[in-house]
Amino acid sequence: MKILMSLLCLSALCLSGCESDKEDHFSGIEGTGNKVEVAVAYGSITGFGSVYVNGVHFTTDSASVEIDGERAEEGALAVGMVVEVIGEINRNGSEGVAHTIRAERVLLGTVDTVVDIAAGRRVLKLLGQTVYVAEDAEFTGTDFEKLQPGLGLSVSGYVAESGHITATYLQQHVFSAEQPRVVEGYISAVSPDALSFELPDLSVDASSAIFVAGAQANLAAGVRVAVTGQYNTASQTLKASQVVLKSQRLQEGRYTALEGVVQQFAGGNTFWVRDTAVDVSNASFENGIASDLQNGAKVVIFGKVQNNVLVAERIVIKLFNTNRFQGVVSDIDLRTGTFRIRDIVFHTTSHTQFKDNSRRMERYFDIEHIHTGEDVEVYAVQVDGQWQVTRTSRLDFDQAMPDFIRGPVTLIEANRNFYMGDVLVDGSELPESQWHALNELQDSAITVDLEGYYTGDLAFKAVRIRINANNGCDFHMSFYCDEDKPFDEHPFYR
Repeated sequence: MKILMSLLCLSALCLSGCESDKEDHFSGIEGTGNKVEVAVAYGSITGFGSVYVNGVHFTTDSASVEIDGERAEEGALAVGMVVEVIGEINRNGSEGVAHTIRAERVLLGTVDTVVDIAAGRRVLKLLGQTVYVAEDAEFTGTDFEKLQPGLGLSVSGYVAESGHITATYLQQHVFSAEQPRVVEGYISAVSPDALSFELPDLSVDASSAIFVAGAQANLAAGVRVAVTGQYNTASQTLKASQVVLKSQRLQEGRYTALEGVVQQFAGGNTFWVRDTAVDVSNASFENGIASDLQNGAKVVIFGKVQNNVLVAERIVIKLFNTNRFQGVVSDIDLRTGTFRIRDIVFHTTSHTQFKDNSRRMERYFDIEHIHTGEDVEVYAVQVDGQWQVTRTSRLDFDQAMPDFIRGPVTLIEANRNFYMGDVLVDGSELPESQWHALNELQDSAITVDLEGYYTGDLAFKAVRIRINANNGCDFHMSFYCDEDKPFDEHPFYR
């Protein structure tokens, strides 16, 4: 396969859930020869038919569904939502039966600030919390380009122990003046009388709050809580009406599929993900090797809980992508799970997110429902020389949207042509100011966003360009880029 681009940068799309303390006992999956009697999965929904989480296909015929503690229909779930699934998973981690599905938001509030920190990555401030958003997150009612101060959002994702939140699903929300806000995070300090406590850049008054899954006496630094209450913007304080204590250990003996971000890793064979110690000493690795593990790396862990430790059998390392493509599908191979846009081959996996953003809005959408001639948007990372799809969306036939590619500029020629990896880009239709800006930065490490159209398998004509500075984000890590170092872009773009 010919490589379109070689530069990978960071994006956000990370997540995990919180296990209920309820005991569930079910019979194992019959016919697999490898049944697991009780299992739990934490992760984001990647597709439906019935529900896909962490690469596991869960049937949901008898599942109960809750969203933010309220009973709901399966149809209310959305791709990108972080969920907890309790049921059964076979040992190869591919099939399961869901008995309970729970989804919860981690933030409900109004955006205070928006800063671009890398190509396709932004950091928001909501209720004092730092929220990392990648353009391949799922959006309802808004989109990545419309993120701005004053926008009301309901956010699903996960909260790292560092206090950073990685958003996986964002839904626009219109607030009334009296509507409570919601924030989930880790307590950093508690007052001596336990009537108040601190979250990152947020003071919480808990003097009149109702406590759930614990008591006021259980408040302590390091405890994860979900707080509902009235927010005072001027003082950055939250008057809590309810505090739910969320930190709890996984159930002993349960087979678990856990997605999250590596924390507290100092080498060796142990790290933490979402309040859980993980032992990787006997684990096999996919999409990488053990030396790729580092704080901030996104992983999916399959294993069993023994003595309060998740003993990993298999770990999938999920790279963060900033490579984005848009174009018409020219070929599909269901046997290999691949499709093409011109000469570029894209490989789907059990972790690929599928969503139909066309007017058809087909819910049970996957590679079997993509057809040649359709316009699709693709987010992908390179793994072992192949483009591995993290998310793909179907677009409308009649939108006539321009094709799109993102990648590093590798060579600029005097005749207004330049290269992005193997792709020859004709820049003759670019505005003069944009061409000069590109020339001025030809000795710099830059990536560009191009709108235009394919004129051949490895030929592209650009009609609009955005120049993206590279701030050194590590493509293995979810949020370890400096949000205080704004993304440098040229003023001609906007």
